Amino acid sequence: MPSLPGRYDLVVLRHVLEHIPDPVASMEALGSLLAEGGRALLEFPNIDSLDACWRRLSGRLGLHRKRYSPGYVPGHCCEYCRGSFEFLLRRSGMVLERWETYSSRPCLAPLLRAVPVGGKARALVRLSDGVRLLLR
Repeated sequence: MPSLPGRYDLVVLRHVLEHIPDPVASMEALGSLLAEGGRALLEFPNIDSLDACWRRLSGRLGLHRKRYSPGYVPGHCCEYCRGSFEFLLRRSGMVLERWETYSSRPCLAPLLRAVPVGGKARALVRLSDGVRLLLR
């Protein structure tokens, strides 16, 4: 991560985290950019979505098989559900303040607010109190 001057109230990563091979180091670097009381907003695919669960189940049952072109190179280094993302946050000295899922279909928003099974996740995080004290 390039060094940036100063600290920020908000840092946003939209569909970046899943492409980074060392997410712990990246989240620690992101934390170093946050000002006192600062937050980070991250978005990434949710592997616990109904859609992802269906794809895994149908693949295991032989109902669906992925077909990749010979030159295909996967773009995601890591994948996250709420549990794995919270594990990453604990390892990097951060805490989750808000988790929600969403879809590219706005009509699903009310459902996904009640039941977080959307294909994409949005998380608001901050430094844990212990890490904040060390940075002072």
